[in-house]
Amino acid sequence: MNTGDALKLMVKTYPGGNDVVAARIGKNAETLRKELSGTDPKFKLGENTAQLISDLCIEDKTPNCFAYVNAVASSSGGFVQLPVLDTPPMLTLHKGVAEIVQEMSHVVTAVTESDADNVISDNDLARTLKEIQEARSALQSLEQAIRTKHAAGKPAHLRAAT
Repeated sequence: MNTGDALKLMVKTYPGGNDVVAARIGKNAETLRKELSGTDPKFKLGENTAQLISDLCIEDKTPNCFAYVNAVASSSGGFVQLPVLDTPPMLTLHKGVAEIVQEMSHVVTAVTESDADNVISDNDLARTLKEIQEARSALQSLEQAIRTKHAAGKPAHLRAAT
């Protein structure tokens, strides 16, 4: 997943979507939509706007709030261990494991199909990196679910210490 796709995902999954994000960062909603689309050369998404969107989503702990920073880290050849947000109540450990298996199967499929002709095209690379990013997100969600369940099983005085 590239940084543009990550920002689109973050805005799409933000409660209220594009209109609310635009208002919160002080932009016209239509301008933000055009900047995110990347199709109109008159509208370019700048680094400051990207950072505002990322900061807003992380602050509000929205779904996919770390997509942009993960995309930046991935494009730089690395992966940064990010803090993981509170797990939504519906995520159980079993559901989390199932989601990881599903996401990893998507990674295997993308890699296998991308390398079928022994050449990795731009589209192959983009698809594969997107699937890897989604698998990372599933792993982070499971990690938080495990940490939350672990903390919940401790006496109150020990929970405060961790």
